[in-house]
Amino acid sequence: MFSGYVSKNLSLSKMLNGGGFLSMVPVVIIICISCTYSGLFEGTALIDTLKNGVEKISKKSTPFTAILLTAITTALISCNQVLTVILTKQLCANIQPDKQKMAIDLENSSILIPALIPWSIAGAVPIATVGAPVSSVLGAFFIYLVPLYWLVREKAALAKERS
Repeated sequence: MFSGYVSKNLSLSKMLNGGGFLSMVPVVIIICISCTYSGLFEGTALIDTLKNGVEKISKKSTPFTAILLTAITTALISCNQVLTVILTKQLCANIQPDKQKMAIDLENSSILIPALIPWSIAGAVPIATVGAPVSSVLGAFFIYLVPLYWLVREKAALAKERS
């Protein structure tokens, strides 16, 4: 449990070796650092101007559109899933007051998008673990389709409301 599993079978070792408490230390450090950044951004009001921009995008389109664009931007910059979720939530809190809808919108954007960014640890670590080429991200059809589905669904619901 402490150091992880070690397979005697060489062909399976690439996929099965690892785990344990030691392998979680870097992840815990990344999460702690990410949470520190989020508090820093909120405490210094660095993101207030960005929040206003996100609200404008939301008013011109839909809340999910603004959340998705924010998630893509934060994923490109932060390079990890934790900070992407935290920053997107902070930036978009005012445009989606319903907590359940916000959780679903974050799931369908901030949770998925970082895996599509080749330099993000959400995509790079699993790819490196199995020894796949970086271009294998292009094969993640489902991950591409979920945000697109929710975007189309929200726009259709908005059009139905207006008519």
